[in-house]
Amino acid sequence: MTWQEEIDIAVDQERQRADEEKARADSEKARADRYEKMLKDLGKL
Repeated sequence: MTWQEEIDIAVDQERQRADEEKARADSEKARADRYEKMLKDLGKL
């Protein structure tokens, strides 16, 4: 394996990890948005 292939693999792994972190952050934001909506709806009762 050449050094360029090793660099490509490392870059691909880092991009995949970043994508997973972004998906997790998006999921957490969606959950926070749902809680916020639920609390606002409860406040209207």
